[in-house]
Amino acid sequence: MKISVQKRYLWMPVSIGSQEIKLNMYVNEMKIQEIDIHFAKDEPEYYACMDMSRFMNQELKIVSDEKEFEESKLIFSDKKPENNDTHYPQIHFAPETGWINDPNGLIYDKGVYHLFYQYNPYGCTWGNMQWGHATSPDLLHWDRQEIAMEPDCYGTVYSGCAIKDEKNLLGYGEDTLLFYYTAAGGRNEWSVQAGNLFTQRLAYSIDGGKTLIKSDRFVLPHIEGENRDPKIFWHGATESYICVLYLDNNDFLILRSTDLLHWEQTQKLTVPGMWECPDLMELSVVNIENEKKWVFFSADGYYQVGHFDGREFHTEQEVQMAYATRLPYAAQSYSGVGDQVIAVPWFRMDNHRENYRGQMGMPMRLSLRKTKGKYCLKFTSVVEYEKLKKEETLYTLKDEVTFSPEGTAGELNLKCPVQTRGQVDIWIGQTHLCLDFDEREGKLLSENKKPLIDSKPQYLFSIDDEHDFDIRILVDEKSVEVLAYKGCVYAAIEQEEAVLKQDIRLSSSKEEMLFSWKKITQRK
Repeated sequence: MKISVQKRYLWMPVSIGSQEIKLNMYVNEMKIQEIDIHFAKDEPEYYACMDMSRFMNQELKIVSDEKEFEESKLIFSDKKPENNDTHYPQIHFAPETGWINDPNGLIYDKGVYHLFYQYNPYGCTWGNMQWGHATSPDLLHWDRQEIAMEPDCYGTVYSGCAIKDEKNLLGYGEDTLLFYYTAAGGRNEWSVQAGNLFTQRLAYSIDGGKTLIKSDRFVLPHIEGENRDPKIFWHGATESYICVLYLDNNDFLILRSTDLLHWEQTQKLTVPGMWECPDLMELSVVNIENEKKWVFFSADGYYQVGHFDGREFHTEQEVQMAYATRLPYAAQSYSGVGDQVIAVPWFRMDNHRENYRGQMGMPMRLSLRKTKGKYCLKFTSVVEYEKLKKEETLYTLKDEVTFSPEGTAGELNLKCPVQTRGQVDIWIGQTHLCLDFDEREGKLLSENKKPLIDSKPQYLFSIDDEHDFDIRILVDEKSVEVLAYKGCVYAAIEQEEAVLKQDIRLSSSKEEMLFSWKKITQRK
């Protein structure tokens, strides 16, 4: 079919149960896009949307060999489709439609936090990987932007990072934002036909991240396997840029550059149990004055603590796990936020609500705490979250207390002295959290098995015999996040049903204690 582009947006009907077909799109006989889509034969669950503004008044040709494709179902409009789903999270980012996974290109610049992310706008399953984009003044209230980067002949657009070219090394200007990403050659027919493999490539922005322009000035050729997920930062001690890159299996590379174009390999790391989306960051040790350690981090949350000399990372203790559950994944730290380290994970959720799937976890400041001779990762809410207005209600817990979130996200806080005994049970949505002070352990007894390792009750943490116990629980529409021992224990649990319309219940077998519910009253 051929059609003249007279309006900005092309709507394509999506139905999960329909056969997946491939659409190849051409303008002036040049291929502009290749899409795999469950094209709706009947009433769609939602409309996928493609911005055609750069092709206004030109002829679009769409080619498909599938009989399921009916061009009459396409709609051109000056507006995006409206989505009426009422179950979006209030303080977590989620797409309006489609699938999301790994956060990418996280950077803070001129008062704006940028969140790029792996995105399939054409379906609620993984595929068509490209970069979505959202911006925020505070890491909590997000504005969805247009798609930032789309697949091309080099492959689909996999994970990557962002850094500001403050030294103007590439000559585009000191305010230029640079985006290093993986072109996943072989993951679309376009790149297969061109014979391209996985490579690392560059895009840049001279308008504050609104527009990303792909460049051929930097290409790191294929090394081995699915070499991907570059993460780059400035290392002041050696006045060089450092890149950590995933290779294959449990192998990673560290590379060094002084010009952001030419990179020297300085170390190959093999760490059993760790793979994908590496990050390397220097963290403060909160309970030892002036001490810092380097942390090498991977997608699942496994990490090593050690030291880094600008060329090689040397571990000082065994691999540890940052998360008590397996919902968080592929966290990336922000560039441009000074000495603090702020990271955002993806929640690999099953919240299949016909039109979107997946959300991001809460942004957290990362640090270390040394306890019993070991350094452990510590999660702390970002300053912007702490500044949110919260309406606090205090409760006395004796036997049982029930209260309603009243449709608003919030935070439950409970503190118990070290001598506390008995059992406290907390029910939030489908999550049952059991704090057993006699057995000295916290457990999840959820019927929702997806974020758990297996179908048995999930052991989360031991309750310390030497320190008072504290727990914070962040409650949103589709997720519950648990922070214990001032953030040294972190767990996240998906909620299959809308949490904020259900009562929260607590019971205590012995002790009378105080807890609070802080309702977040400042919303966009």
